[in-house]
Formats: sequence, structure tokens, C-alpha cells
Amino acid sequence: MQRVAGRQGLRLAPLAFAALLCASARAQLIEQPKPAPEADQPSTARWRFIPTLDLRTILTDNVALAPGARAHGQLITEISPGFRANFNTPRIKGYANYNLRMFSELRDRRAGARRNAHSLNANGRAELVNDMIFVDGYAAITQVGISPFGQTPNGYSSANTADVKTWRISPSMLNRFGNFAVSELRYTKDGVSAARTGLGDTVGDTASVSVRNGRGWQDLGFDLNASNQVIRDKLRNDTHVKTGNFNLNYQLFDTLAITAGRNYDSYDYESLGGANSGNGWNAGFTWTPSRRTSLTVNNGQRYYGPSRVVKAFHRSRRTVWSVTYDDSVTSTRGNFLLPSTVDTAFLLNNLLLPTFPDPLERANAIEEYMRATGLPLSLPDKINFFSNRFSLQKQLRASVAVRGARTNVVLTAFRSRREALSTSVVDSVLQGTSTSNQLDNVDQAGVSTAFNYRLTPLTSLNVRGEVTHNESLTTALKTSTGSLRFGARHRLDRKAHATIELRHVRGNASFTEKIPYTENAITAYLTIQL
Repeated sequence: MQRVAGRQGLRLAPLAFAALLCASARAQLIEQPKPAPEADQPSTARWRFIPTLDLRTILTDNVALAPGARAHGQLITEISPGFRANFNTPRIKGYANYNLRMFSELRDRRAGARRNAHSLNANGRAELVNDMIFVDGYAAITQVGISPFGQTPNGYSSANTADVKTWRISPSMLNRFGNFAVSELRYTKDGVSAARTGLGDTVGDTASVSVRNGRGWQDLGFDLNASNQVIRDKLRNDTHVKTGNFNLNYQLFDTLAITAGRNYDSYDYESLGGANSGNGWNAGFTWTPSRRTSLTVNNGQRYYGPSRVVKAFHRSRRTVWSVTYDDSVTSTRGNFLLPSTVDTAFLLNNLLLPTFPDPLERANAIEEYMRATGLPLSLPDKINFFSNRFSLQKQLRASVAVRGARTNVVLTAFRSRREALSTSVVDSVLQGTSTSNQLDNVDQAGVSTAFNYRLTPLTSLNVRGEVTHNESLTTALKTSTGSLRFGARHRLDRKAHATIELRHVRGNASFTEKIPYTENAITAYLTIQL
């Protein structure tokens, strides 16, 4: 088993290495484009490569997340080699985290248990020509849920789970026309593969151009964007997406700017009867009373109907608040490439900024905190589901992070509705004809919290809880999932930590009806930096 897993890990090594060198900074860790507080101080050229090893023992009473009497317990041992790397040089900035989890059961292997699992997250940017030519890149391997109405992935069960591999490489050229304007030409090639029958592997090619005002403009500004995308699907016809928008903004006061614009969208999916292209408009304002607070509101019309965007952000010395609402045409593929959930790293980046002004040190502190508390890359991270259809997604996200002398708390809440725009024919193989309309209109809502308390300089306590409600508005199927984790982590020395965690999970074990399951587990593991 380990030889097979090892060969798979070697095949993935070039992907991880290439993503480091060609890669787009998990942007938010090193160069945050969101409402930025104080500017980061420049760092000296550095890079770090840290091999890691996790050794786990897991005792669970429901290894396959099966319902009722079909549940059976198992003692699982896990070996997880990996690495963490940061690059912060004048030419290359990036981040990568890779783990290979290999499982071995002490009892006979039961159906539904995995043998191994890969996890990769790599982002970065390379500056090939000073302030002119760049290459951004991204690569990831994650275990995600296939349906919102099935089991919640736990890492070692294959129930309702698939390995999704995503990658993106994007060269761009920046041109500055004095103080008048700045233009960017960009080409992006990306791919999504789920190794799942019915969800086709896809490769996208996107050409885009953007032009915005330069520093010579005073109160009036503009930006123009246009893109043309072709998505090639191994199972279906190619899809073409064209977008364009032109926006003007005027600085009415020092803290208030008004905006207005026109836009155009064109999708060639097979629609349910409505339009799939058309012109639109938007108007709104941005209020920035300080460098720590901002509010953006936009109202407009797109080809699918009314469109609204609200973004609110506030940062104090010990808190970060964020509220976002938006609507967009999206797909499973698009959500895998550009997750629309709450970015954990963004919250922690702003929360830790006063303590770690250096970007690289802050990135390391964020990574260490996320490993210690078991936080995922996004909160919540289970709202995407498999579909080949285009949908109108309306999503509200709110989050707050609080940092105390000994306590850190992250709270998030979301509400998402996805309404199908294209026909269900493209999902017939993936979902089957009996449930082909189940994902026509899906409403999801949830809350999550992560609490960390530093008991001593060497020991911390962690509590994580999450509840998600899913409803098919077409079939009236309603399910809920929930989890509660309590853990204690102790630092053995500078490079080793020991952790013990208790976990309780409950959810639904069927895609078509409400059949509950529960899992209780205890995990003990040792984390070593080599």
C-alpha cells in the first residue's frame, strides 16, 4: 500500500514544485488586495522549506459514515509526510503546503475506507521582467463532498467524497502609459479534474485585457475589462464565456466615491428558457472613513435580472469584521478554481498584522495557527457540490475574528442559494435520472466557530463547531450536518507537537432521503518538523 501511495506522491512532486516557482501568492498571505490596512514593510530576500511528519491514531465508531446498524468501528493508524514552504524574494513570492496521508487499519479493511489521500495548496507569483511581465500560478488537491445531501468528508472515508485537482498558470504583461493609464494583458490556462464519472475533466483558456486610470487622474477614474474564455470538457461540448465591463468612479469627498458602469455577459449553455447573454448596468458608492474601514455598495442589472454587491470591512486592534453579499453566474468548476467562501487566511492575515508586520513571518504564523486549530482554508468549506450546470449563485457571508491576550475566536455565517440556469441533461450521468432535478434550486445556510485558548506557553485548547442546513427547493429534501471537535495541543519541543482530539459528527447518509448517521472518534497525533 505504501509503495503505491509513494509512487503517487512522486508523480505529484513536480506539480507542487512548479506551482511554487510559477505560482500566485496565496495572495492574501503576502500581498493582500482586499481592503488593506497599513502597508507591509518590505522583507529581506528569504525562503523556507520545512519537511513535516504527522503520526496519527484514530479510533472511530463509524469508519464509513454509514447509518444505523451498518456502522462499524475501526482503529486506524496514519502516517502523513509532507512539507511547508515559503518564498519571499525580490522575484518570487509564494507559498505551498503538501501532505500525503497513508492509512492502515488494524482490523480487516471495510468497504468505504480510503488507503491514502493527497492534500496540496500552492500559490505564488514570479516577476520575470521588472514591473512588466509576471507569471501567477496555483495548484491544489482537496477532498470534497459530491452532494450537499450526503456524508461530510472526514479524510479517510470515501463516502460522498472525491479528490479534486485544480491548477492554474497565468502569464501577464503590465504596461504603464506615464501617469495616464495602466494596462494588463493576461492569458490564463486552468484545469479541474475530479476523477469522477459524470463530472467531466475540463481545461479552460482565457484571454483578458484591462485598462485603468493612472496616477495623473485626480478625482475621476475609470477601468475597462474584457475577457474571452473557452472551456473544453472531455464529456460535453465546449463552452464559451465572454464578459466585458466599463466603470467610472468619481471622488466626491475624501471618504466617499461614487461609481457607475456598463457590462456585458455571454454564455452559450443550453438554458432553461431564459436569456443567456445581454447588457447590464451598475451604480453605487464606496465609503472609506479610515484605512481600517470600508463599505462598498452596488446595485444594477445583469442579463439574469437584478444584481447587487455589498462589501463591508472593519479592522480594529484586536478584531476583524467582514460582511459580503454578491450574485454571479457560476459552476462547480468555477467554485473549485475561485472559492467563494470565507477565506480563513484573509481573516487571520488582518488579525495578526499588528503583531507580525513582516509578510513572511505573518504567513508562517497563520500556517502554524491553522495547523494547531485544524482550521480549513475557507469557512465554511463544504457548500460546493458536483454539477455540470451553470447556476445563478446568491451568497451572503459574514465573519469576525477576535484576538485576546490568551484567546482567539473566529466566527462565520453564510447563506447561499444556487438556481440552475442550464438544463439538467448534462447531469444525467452524474446524478441519475431519478434525482436529476434535485440540484435545480439549492438553499444552504450555516454557522461555524473556532475557539483557541492558550492555557500555558506550551499548551493550548481548541474547540471547533459547525452546523450546515441544506434544502432542495425543487424536491423539498432537507438535511442538516453538524460537527463538534475538542482538542488539546502541547508543544514537546521546538519542532514537535502532540495533540489529542475528540470529535462528534452527525449528518445524512443518503442523497435522496433523510437517513441520519453519527460518528464519534478520538484522535491522537504527533506533528514533527524535520
